[in-house]
Amino acid sequence: MPTPDRDSFCPYVRCLADALGLKDWTVVVADEGPHAHGAIATVCCTEGRKHATVRLSEQFLRDDEAEQRHTIAHELLHCQFAAHTDHFPSTSSTHSAA
Repeated sequence: MPTPDRDSFCPYVRCLADALGLKDWTVVVADEGPHAHGAIATVCCTEGRKHATVRLSEQFLRDDEAEQRHTIAHELLHCQFAAHTDHFPSTSSTHSAA
């Protein structure tokens, strides 16, 4: 079974972002994986812009659907947190394997 490419997750990420109350955010999936070693996914929220870039690893692409949903929701919740604070606690988040 071929591994899906990152671009194929754009509609799903958008759907989950909307469900998590991020309808007014621009959320993009980067063409390349996370820069952080060992990260399954990362998100970078742009302060004051309601813009986020999600990076998905090769491991993420091989994970089952439930784990992929958990990972994307985890990353998007960082955006939700950022949207409800006066400051962004960090500009990026890393979701790594336990």
